[in-house]
Amino acid sequence: SLKEKHQSNANKLSSDGQLKREIIPAAVDLNSLEEVLLSLLFSIKKAASQQFIKEELLQSLKSQIQFYVGKVIDLPKEKINEYIVTTSETYCSIHLSEEDLKVLWMN
Repeated sequence: SLKEKHQSNANKLSSDGQLKREIIPAAVDLNSLEEVLLSLLFSIKKAASQQFIKEELLQSLKSQIQFYVGKVIDLPKEKINEYIVTTSETYCSIHLSEEDLKVLWMN
């Protein structure tokens, strides 16, 4: 079942080999979530290599999110937003506000 799949996939080994439990809604297909995060990472790394300004980065991320909205059941919006914020800061040195994040999810 999907719940059993979630249970088995939700347990991951941390870098020090300790088992850690990630909190992800059971309705989310973890393979699809991973695809979304990899797609966002690719967009952010591309933005960094091409020295995008904040608005260009937001447009790129918005198009990625809009592509997946409705295709992946119950996207964990808060987790994805956290990932976008930390990854954008790490690779692009671009700091995103709550307002910036809201724009990403608007049609």
